[in-house]
This record gives sequence, C-alpha cells and structure tokens, in this order.
Amino acid sequence: EDEVVDHQQIIYKMLQVKIGKLAFPPYKVHITKPLFPTREIFQRFYEAVKLEQQVETLGRAVGSLEELVETCTRELDCGSDCSDLQLQHPLFFRRFRPGWVYTRTLSACVDCFEKLRQYQRANELLRRLLSQEEFCPSSRGRWWERLALNLDQHLHEKVESFLAIKEALSDQSVRPPSRYSLLQRAYKIQQQSVRLLEGTTGVVATTTSTTSTKLLPGPKSSS
Repeated sequence: EDEVVDHQQIIYKMLQVKIGKLAFPPYKVHITKPLFPTREIFQRFYEAVKLEQQVETLGRAVGSLEELVETCTRELDCGSDCSDLQLQHPLFFRRFRPGWVYTRTLSACVDCFEKLRQYQRANELLRRLLSQEEFCPSSRGRWWERLALNLDQHLHEKVESFLAIKEALSDQSVRPPSRYSLLQRAYKIQQQSVRLLEGTTGVVATTTSTTSTKLLPGPKSSS
C-alpha cells in the first residue's frame, strides 16, 4: 500500500515536470554498480514481476492463490537472493531483486485471503513475511498491524494479539504511525480484559455471598 502511494506521487511529479509546472535542478548521475549483476538475476526478476501481475487476475480462486503462494515461498526459501553479495548493496538495489518482488507478491496474497475471510491462512503468510528482514522493510509495520487486527477482531485471540503487538514494538523497522496504531489496539485489548475481569469477579463475589447466606444457620424457633 505504501509503495503504491509512492508510485502515484512519482507519476504525478513526472507529469508536472512534463507540463512545465515543476523543475528540478540539473544534476549528473554517476553509475558505479550495475543494477543487475548477472543475466540470470535479471531473468529471475522478470519472471517474478510476471508472477506478481497474476495476483489481480486471480480474484477468489483459492486454488490458484495457493499455487502462487507455494511458488513465491519456494523461491524465497531457496535463499539465492540472501546468500551472495546482493544484500551488501544499498536498500534501493534490493527492489530490483527477485526476492523483493516475491515478498511483495506474498503481501498482496495476504489481502486476497483476508477478502476471502481466510484469516488463519492470512496470518500464516504474515508470519512468513515477518520472519525475514531483507526485503520490503517499510511494510513490516503494516504487516504487524494486520496480524494484530486479525487475531483480535476476526479470530478472537486477544492474548495472541497482545503478544504480537509486544513483539512488533521491539521491531526497529516499524514506523511511528504503525507504532501508534499498535499501541492503541494494545490499550483497547487491555481495557476489554479489565472489564471482563471485573465482570467475572462480580459474578464470583455474588455467587460466594449467596452460597454463604444459604449455609448460615437460621434462627432457632422458640417452642
């Protein structure tokens, strides 16, 4: 979602430059590193982009979604993007690696499963995405938010949601807006738990009082 907004802003600025409403100062570009170190990496990147484009056309086809998830997961588990010199490059270069595109595709599949109300499956993918830190770090906050929301609202696992939020707050890649949203959800869960505990305590106290009253001996009748 954040990347889509960034792309829209870039296109808008390009249109402003084209019609003359916006001008940038002249500068020189000195390319010191190739964008694609090898032809094989470029071919894998191209195949990953074609695979990503299939997400929009799958719709509610669960079987096809699972096949797409399996392909992306298999490619990421190969570790070919994490085992060489690619991760020594700046973060900008990683956007042009197959692993980045496969990660972005899995993130889009999460949205599809949520629309199908398959929240357990969506959470499995979110956990898979959060298990790596090499690709799409700017999306980690949104992934934590979706995981906490699914656990809290849809699966009614408030303890697990609270623990996920606690783990998310220790993630250095989570940005302030996402931290604020996560803290709000944690506070809401805490307040609900307090009210539930208070209600349970009241019921127990009432039951105990009633039982104690019944056990008390009644006044002896004078004969």
